[in-house]
Amino acid sequence: MSQPAALYLPPPAQQSPVGHDLAAQIEQLRNDVFGIAMSVSASNDRLDRLEQRVPQGVQTAEAGLATLRGEIEAWLENHLNAAVEHCMQRIISRTSSPTPHPAN
Repeated sequence: MSQPAALYLPPPAQQSPVGHDLAAQIEQLRNDVFGIAMSVSASNDRLDRLEQRVPQGVQTAEAGLATLRGEIEAWLENHLNAAVEHCMQRIISRTSSPTPHPAN
């Protein structure tokens, strides 16, 4: 996965309400990605334990686990980058669009 470009935000005292909202949403996205990473790590550990429990020479079980691991890796590669990019675009579009003012 490619690394996203760093986003500079001024210190909280200098941020506008929109900047504060953007910072909060980016922090939430970081927390979400951390949660995803922890879940992927736990899934990888489970797969490792399953592979250790499969008796040697049981080709169908070994092949099934290898297929499952490949499917998980492919899904992450194909969807995770796009999902993070989509979330970032939504955050940026929400915080950069002008606040509508009611007509008098």
